[in-house]
Amino acid sequence: MPAPPVDAARRMLTSGVMRIDRLTTQTKQALIAAQEEATSKGHPEILPEHVLVALLADPNGPASSILARAGANPKAVLEGAKAAIARQPRVEGGAEPNLSRRIREVLGQAWKVTEELGDEYTTAGHLLVALVDKDEPVKMLVGVGREAIVGAVR
Repeated sequence: MPAPPVDAARRMLTSGVMRIDRLTTQTKQALIAAQEEATSKGHPEILPEHVLVALLADPNGPASSILARAGANPKAVLEGAKAAIARQPRVEGGAEPNLSRRIREVLGQAWKVTEELGDEYTTAGHLLVALVDKDEPVKMLVGVGREAIVGAVR
């Protein structure tokens, strides 16, 4: 029987790539939702696209607002991320998904962005900056650069 999603997400967040005690509640919820999305789709790994879909699930949420202020189209980004997820391989009856190398890099970068911007807690905005910084496929989906997102976060 697979571990409950919260347990899997806690392992993800305590795996040394990010400080769980410095995540906003919304950021924690997005990472849990990303893990749940990967599990429900039968994906062997949690990818940056899973996190992006989780961040943009609420069209009125902070990530959608930040992308819109940065000049991106949040709805189009969400649809592109969903399409990328749909192309991922599926596994049957396996263990819960692991963190991909790509998402480990993004999570580590999110903490660096948090510190760089002088903030104490990692928010959806910090994750968006890190996604664009460290993940070329997501950067292409988003269509705006780091500076635009940082400007929208501030």
